[in-house]
Amino acid sequence: MSNLKIFFYIISIIISSNVIAKSSTKQTIDFPLNNGDKAIYLSFRGEIYTHEIAELIHITSTNTINAFIAKVIDANINKEPSKILALWDPSERDTMSVAINKPSALARNASLYKNIQNSKLLGYVEYGDYVICYIEYLINGMPEPYMKLYPLKIKGDLIFQTNKLSSDIFFSKFSYELGKYIWYK
Repeated sequence: MSNLKIFFYIISIIISSNVIAKSSTKQTIDFPLNNGDKAIYLSFRGEIYTHEIAELIHITSTNTINAFIAKVIDANINKEPSKILALWDPSERDTMSVAINKPSALARNASLYKNIQNSKLLGYVEYGDYVICYIEYLINGMPEPYMKLYPLKIKGDLIFQTNKLSSDIFFSKFSYELGKYIWYK
């Protein structure tokens, strides 16, 4: 079977699958094939927390991902384009600059972040050179919290926001399925 056929075969399995995962530092996600007769196992490293034990987002957190998300929130609340751009992957800053420098977009974004009552790190997983980060936000005026996904690029000790995975079909499906699992944990 050609690599392309195998890729599409795996994608079709994933699209029609249910996700099963166990909470630990090393995660295994099972995508069953033929009602469990065969399975594909995808493994990833990361951490997943229940809503009850999820760590509140705070700038002084010892968890580097948590502290980074706190910087993202702070920069957006304060409507500081240079600080917001500094948190993005350097190769994407020109594109992001266009959006960030629109006063109306900056104001809407700041309004959203200012209305966050609290936020929690629900989990994160490694995805190649990226980290997929799941944050729970409780926002003023919304009856229920919601989950936001942040794809992050890791470069040595540096962390950046990125949109580079937006056209990755596998990332889209994987992050969606994992998000459903995390949200209902």
